[in-house]
Amino acid sequence: MAELKHPHVSVRKDGVASYGGNQRWLDQNYMKRSACGVIACTDLLLYLHRYRPGCRMELFREDPGEGPVPEELYKYWVRQVQKRYLPVIPNVGTIGVEVAVALNRCFKTNGVSLHARWGVGKERLWSSIAAMLENDIPVILTVGANFPVPLKLHKLSFYREGQTAPACSTSAHFVTVTGMDGERLRISSWGREYYIDRQEFWDYARRYSTFALSSIMWVWPG
Repeated sequence: MAELKHPHVSVRKDGVASYGGNQRWLDQNYMKRSACGVIACTDLLLYLHRYRPGCRMELFREDPGEGPVPEELYKYWVRQVQKRYLPVIPNVGTIGVEVAVALNRCFKTNGVSLHARWGVGKERLWSSIAAMLENDIPVILTVGANFPVPLKLHKLSFYREGQTAPACSTSAHFVTVTGMDGERLRISSWGREYYIDRQEFWDYARRYSTFALSSIMWVWPG
């Protein structure tokens, strides 16, 4: 299994440690609905700040360095990522290209020698995810909008560990991939750990979306 080498970002909310961030914790209604891209961006940047040499960032100067982050501190970081790098359009959210621009601005501002690019060819999707995980870089992945008519009639299932029935389903949503084996992706979404069936993701992208929308953020030294 290809997976991150360190614990994924965690937030302590109501005495419970999450698995990644959750836009539903945020105060503004439009952020609750549309800020999944900002959450994925914040989680990636915080993980790099904590664990990757040469990736320290001024934004996270109050980070405790390990363990769950206090909820209010995490929400402050999310607001700062939105304000400084990644504006959110109410009821629209963000798209992959905008997240790439935001990440590159943040990297440049902080002297981080990484580069972000939205999208990889579908034939390179799984190998690119594996390469990033093996290089200890979390992978931002989008379950793309329905295409060509984005009505959200078709959704991709998320599963909990050890369960065969879907726990929930979604479309037009950013998640963070933290591990991958031959059949599944382990992801962070809405502050919880879920699993995506790789074949189901492939079929969803091919039949109901497009690989231009259902793809990953390629982040690599350079």
